[in-house]
Amino acid sequence: MSASEALLLGIDTTTSLGGLALAGAGGLRAEYAADVHGSHAARIMPGIERMLNEAELAPGDLSGIGVSIGPGSFTGLRVGVATAMGLARAAGLPLYPVPTLEAVAWTVVASSGGAVAVAMVARKGEIYGAVYRPDGEWVAPVMAPAALTPAEFMQRITRLNMPLAVCGTAADDLAGETCGSLHRVARLFDYPRAAAVAWRAVALHRDGSLVAPDEIRPHYLKASQAEREWARRQTAGG
Repeated sequence: MSASEALLLGIDTTTSLGGLALAGAGGLRAEYAADVHGSHAARIMPGIERMLNEAELAPGDLSGIGVSIGPGSFTGLRVGVATAMGLARAAGLPLYPVPTLEAVAWTVVASSGGAVAVAMVARKGEIYGAVYRPDGEWVAPVMAPAALTPAEFMQRITRLNMPLAVCGTAADDLAGETCGSLHRVARLFDYPRAAAVAWRAVALHRDGSLVAPDEIRPHYLKASQAEREWARRQTAGG
């Protein structure tokens, strides 16, 4: 299948608003989203099957799969990445990892054309924060993703001294979010969209990028509760 005919599946399970999308060079073909207060595990495969059936497609008709790799919900990330890897192996498809904060930023950059600060809810009073600027069809980091307190993130973006749109599920936790050179965008843009993940996968596929499914890893930024507990026990035992 030529690049102009390629159709890519996008998967995002990093927040409660999980999503699936189909996109090609001609644009968005289909998109589904659902606010899931629990695990995505029970819904993701039926959702993919329904979307493909309604588009009169089979997994073999896809040219590849894009998956949001985080940061985000630890459980959601594992579900999304595992599902994408399983589908890619079964159908012999390339798999394209898409950083979640980049996907969030792109939806704002694509409409505003300026730099954007993304702040997503994390755990323990922290946020996942990053700053991006437009870069061709996608975005490039001005400040790399990090797990920070809202105050620490505000200090960092204030030092950038540049106009910024602010979005994300933790944007309302940022002090002075509508002051000075910061502009709070509509809350419609706070969540990652599977359409952005699929669109990025379309571009990566067109450009010949390829990552083996076994090389895809969730980008957590923070240690999980189990990892923190293990480290605590090791320290106590030492």
